[in-house]
Amino acid sequence: MTDEIWFDRPDSLVDLLPYRIKAAGRTTARADMPLVRQKFNQHVLILPISGIGLIRLGAREFRVVAGNLVWLDTARQYAHGCVPGTMPWRYLWLGIQGHGLEALFGALHADDEPLVPFTDLGWMTDGFVAAIGRLRDPGPASAAENSALVARLISFLVGARGTTAQVAGAPDASMAALAARMRSGLAHVWRIADLARSANLSPAQLHRRFRQAHGAAPIDWLR
Repeated sequence: MTDEIWFDRPDSLVDLLPYRIKAAGRTTARADMPLVRQKFNQHVLILPISGIGLIRLGAREFRVVAGNLVWLDTARQYAHGCVPGTMPWRYLWLGIQGHGLEALFGALHADDEPLVPFTDLGWMTDGFVAAIGRLRDPGPASAAENSALVARLISFLVGARGTTAQVAGAPDASMAALAARMRSGLAHVWRIADLARSANLSPAQLHRRFRQAHGAAPIDWLR
């Protein structure tokens, strides 16, 4: 796998801004290379340039080509790489942090459908390339410009997926399905690790979302 990776540097403005690009780069993944699976505990936006990528979330797989923006939470179980038997998959990526990303990720159902199609490749490609350049050669306004880019990308994602977003107080369909599954198998010995894996969440994320949906942790809810 061929990588160009740049990381942000300490900046006095970072803590005052809503979003931060922690790392960014360009990657060329070949079909004979293993899938990326590392957990970086940050959100990643992937912009495919050419080739066909494979995104794996649990048992589900997605094919990714140019014209789709991918949103992954790398604290969760995932894998991505080039589709076997195809030409190299080239993409740009941003590792981002910021206010409300975890909640928005769930509200926009990115954990179930990480691909968001778009038609205007120009501004998005320019934005990713500029962000990589700002990490490589930072200037006095780099942190603010990167925060503004993330805000624009989030605005795009909300606009593209907003009609299906889960508003505050609405039922969490994923947790409702998990609760129904547990209720139908009361004799089964349920383990948090297995439940989290089936929901493609970490144990901590499962506890938080299940408690928000049902008022108790999963095991306590069963009692």
